[in-house]
Amino acid sequence: MKKSLCCISLQLQEKGFKSNTMTKTRFLTLERKSALSTISQRTLNNVHVAVNTFAFCASKGWNYRISSDLFPLATLPEANLSFDILPDKDRIYVEFKRGTEIIKKNNLRCSTHPDQFVVPASVTKTVVRETVKLPRRVVTGCTNSCRCNSRTVTRTR
Repeated sequence: MKKSLCCISLQLQEKGFKSNTMTKTRFLTLERKSALSTISQRTLNNVHVAVNTFAFCASKGWNYRISSDLFPLATLPEANLSFDILPDKDRIYVEFKRGTEIIKKNNLRCSTHPDQFVVPASVTKTVVRETVKLPRRVVTGCTNSCRCNSRTVTRTR
């Protein structure tokens, strides 16, 4: 049985690697351009932190469970977010490519878990609809060599 790191590493946090999030209230009070810039910068930071965590886990021979907060507010309908409108999308993509290389080179198994707002059995149709959309959003940087579903992203041979 292999060890797995869940979301955060205190050792990496001590070196300054820490994920960022953003509240719905804060996002919606900002002017759209400023809100997109802020969410883009935070997403870039989070992907950078994830990539460094991939390398950390690879060095230890561990698996990694990626935080559901990788893309802040990605499932918030009012935010109307998509990867292609983020100002830092090209830099985010480069980081994803770097992460993909680390995952492939080290045969690193990565998984993710939903946050507390993902409720597939909800009686509210919009909640279920957004829950179903989540896996595609979580794996935005996934390559064709991955097999993706809502619980895991694993490298295929």
